Amino acid sequence: MKPIPEQIQTIRNLVNGYKVSRVLMAAEQIGVFAALSADTAELGGLGQALGVPVGRLSVLLNALASAGVLRRNGSQYSLAEEFSTLNPHHAAAQNGYIRYANAVSARWTKLEDAVRSSAIASESFSEITGGSRETAHAFADAMDANARPQASFIARRFQFGGRRILDVGAGAATYSIAIGSEYKDCTGVLLELPAMAPITQQFVARSGLEARFSVTPGDYRNGLPDGPFDDVFLYAVV
Repeated sequence: MKPIPEQIQTIRNLVNGYKVSRVLMAAEQIGVFAALSADTAELGGLGQALGVPVGRLSVLLNALASAGVLRRNGSQYSLAEEFSTLNPHHAAAQNGYIRYANAVSARWTKLEDAVRSSAIASESFSEITGGSRETAHAFADAMDANARPQASFIARRFQFGGRRILDVGAGAATYSIAIGSEYKDCTGVLLELPAMAPITQQFVARSGLEARFSVTPGDYRNGLPDGPFDDVFLYAVV
């Protein structure tokens, strides 16, 4: 058994873990990681660019440096190599995941209610996907950040040339975009809830695949788009 002092320290570390999370979320919301995406920046210049008082900003940056997220040299700050995926221009950028975590963080204060009632979890998901535009976008960005490595692997590992796919619960269209970008003769239909479908459409449009991949609003529990389809994707669907 661990000695009592070690137990106490472990418990306190677990309880206080949320503080580092909040520092990351605040930095993303303020724009710290985007500001550091190009190169090293000086504290005064960062404060001016972000519109944040230098004294307050330094506290946040130093906390990130203590956690190893940033490198500090005097008043100069840069992203640590070990956290390169916090650069929003990185292929596997995790900034969307942080924004989503920030958007739903208040819901964790209701965890005890969710344990007591399954209705809380169902209501929370409906509020996330059908609530505010900002939260829905953050949700899509987070799912995109999570799915990119898997989508890239699937696009390289399997053959989709000339095939027609159905992407159920497409979200940010990550899988369809990865495959459609790899195979120029692949087409598909993306099914997404009506509240989320416009966001899915934005991701498809941004990728330049609108001519081959269409978005259909709907709930898979009420039926699927007319086929035939060669492949069906069903990833992380609630």
